[in-house]
Amino acid sequence: METNKIEQLINSINISRETGCWVWQKGKSRNGYGLVTDKAGTTFLAHRYAYEIFRGPIPEGAYLLHSPSCVSKACINPSHLRCGDQKENMADRRAAGRYDNQPARGKALTIAERKAIFRALDGGQTAYSIAQSGVLGRRVSEPQISYLKKHRAAIEARDAKRKRKTVISILAPLQQALAESVDELCSLANAA
Repeated sequence: METNKIEQLINSINISRETGCWVWQKGKSRNGYGLVTDKAGTTFLAHRYAYEIFRGPIPEGAYLLHSPSCVSKACINPSHLRCGDQKENMADRRAAGRYDNQPARGKALTIAERKAIFRALDGGQTAYSIAQSGVLGRRVSEPQISYLKKHRAAIEARDAKRKRKTVISILAPLQQALAESVDELCSLANAA
């Protein structure tokens, strides 16, 4: 085992005391898997990289599976990883609840839910801890929270614009009704 590769991995993780997961803290793929780049500039999935460093080569054509009890795709703990095939991978995903009823992307969250996530992030919580805490009372994935964090300014601007449109759409009919009522009162006052 190469010491500098191990040090690179250890310096890039947060070890969860509750789950034993070694959660990758650096770059992640769109799907939430850790990404590591070697000295040659080649990018690898961090869990595959860690497995090969600690346990040896992954057989040709094999899938590298997270154990069903592993709670994060960003986990690189070699004891949470094993080689398998596509069928086992799908069975593990279903058993862990990572396949069926996948959480929707950020669009499915309400403005209030996004604000709650932003408050938790402002309070120092990580995307991982928010995802695990169930702060919203429903499942929200770590990658979804990381996406919100990364694109916060644009999301908040879009939410503010939507809120203004909603307020305008509510006020416009009220304004019209008020104008009609004022006109009616004026005509009644003139008739009297």
